[in-house]
Amino acid sequence: MAKIMADSLTAITTIDEYVDVEAVEKYIHQINQTYAKKRQKLGKKKRLIVANNAFNRKFFTKLGDKATEVRFVEAKLGDFGTAMQIYDNKVSYLTLKPESMMGIIIEDALIANMHRKLFEHTWKLARQAASIKSSSRVSS
Repeated sequence: MAKIMADSLTAITTIDEYVDVEAVEKYIHQINQTYAKKRQKLGKKKRLIVANNAFNRKFFTKLGDKATEVRFVEAKLGDFGTAMQIYDNKVSYLTLKPESMMGIIIEDALIANMHRKLFEHTWKLARQAASIKSSSRVSS
């Protein structure tokens, strides 16, 4: 897990990520803490798309990371137990369940571009953290 995550620290582009934050916190908390500190120290920008649920809203209210931008989607994603990062010409995947902990990196410009375009589309539709906090109509 650490090796797959560390590869994104070489990114020239912004790191875009879909992530099940609760699974990261439950299964690879320490690895992620170490990774996040290194990424922040290197000044690597990251954009996250996460589900709009109670866990994520609470988690990101205490995030003080200026190198990370977060947007919430209203879709009921449930517990999908994965993370996907898009950077440069790469897409990395992590599965975050004890019975299938693994990671893979695919380096291919076409695959990375397809995922980046889908990310950009979703990013435009997602809501910023500030609008989530100020909204009285927040679902979980």
